[in-house]
Amino acid sequence: MSKFLNNSSQFKVWSFDIDGVLNDYPAVWLKFIFQETNNKYTSKAEARNSLGEDYWKIKEKYRISDFKYQVPVNPDAQYLTSALKKRGDKIIIATTRPFNRYPLMKNRTRAWLETNLILFDSLISKKDLDKVNFDIHIDDELKDILQVKSTVKSKKYILLSSTEANSEIDSVEHVSSLRELI
Repeated sequence: MSKFLNNSSQFKVWSFDIDGVLNDYPAVWLKFIFQETNNKYTSKAEARNSLGEDYWKIKEKYRISDFKYQVPVNPDAQYLTSALKKRGDKIIIATTRPFNRYPLMKNRTRAWLETNLILFDSLISKKDLDKVNFDIHIDDELKDILQVKSTVKSKKYILLSSTEANSEIDSVEHVSSLRELI
């Protein structure tokens, strides 16, 4: 186990975002857009600006398609969740996926996680993260971390991003890969 995991025994309840942490989002989403439009985009913003309202129609199709539940998971996420569970830690999967708007989404997400050997104890909406006890949250979106941090201040946060991040934010550490935690 890594120096980070060996030195993080105070973290017993881990929270992970899904898209962008457990899988290669937004790349998988941009691939779906390409399949639908035959246009390649380098970012969600570029696709949104170019496609206009069609962006949201394609997003709707993506959310109910089988494609979303067949994307590969990050192998480092499989290893990390497995290592954490072996040492007895609890894992919460906290996501912004709109479970309330799509009746099958939560069960399909759960099945996708289990099929891909992502070990976890609970699957919740990220907006409910302030209602559960966790020690550390890993996310690829700084805005989501700051949202959770605004209500749950005394926790540790890890921003997973390949771009430079502002390291001046208290309790937020930046890593470019989950491998840095392994």
